[in-house]
Amino acid sequence: MSKVKTDLEIAFLALKHTTIKKVWYKGVFSINTTYHAIQEGIFIQCTDGEVFHIYTADELKLGFLQGVYIKRIRYWEREKKYFKKIYDASLHWQPYLGEEITSVFLNWKLIYKSKLTLGNPKSNTDYPHDVELHFRNEKDVSMAAIKIIDKDTDPILGFPQLTLFFDKKERDKWCDMGKFYQ
Repeated sequence: MSKVKTDLEIAFLALKHTTIKKVWYKGVFSINTTYHAIQEGIFIQCTDGEVFHIYTADELKLGFLQGVYIKRIRYWEREKKYFKKIYDASLHWQPYLGEEITSVFLNWKLIYKSKLTLGNPKSNTDYPHDVELHFRNEKDVSMAAIKIIDKDTDPILGFPQLTLFFDKKERDKWCDMGKFYQ
């Protein structure tokens, strides 16, 4: 496993044992009954004051696929005024606010065989497809680099859009139907 992939796994693990206080969506977004689609990612503020930006990018330099990444925002109060188009989405996250994140799983998807591998990446032909946050109240949220167009069109995997699923069955349904973005 490459150092970049290991560093990404460790970066997402920083969310483990934290509690979400507030959530913002960045950029254009849409809210569906089973998922939320956000153009430029989300900001999660924890009760300890830490803020994380979860977004899609091609940081593994694959050239044609976007994955899910995380970055800690060091000076949130000073920096948030420079972010354009951020929306306080905390209202949509009510069941998760104040709940401890008990586990975090970064899921890797093989590019050529299209098999989802849970946990650590298995080869250089995979990318960070989605991240799962599991909460103490037994709820979970999945954030994936996928674009859902409509129910009659195959979703696009590796697309530069973050889609949030609040139901694992919905995530599995859409991700299993998906085709790679090219």
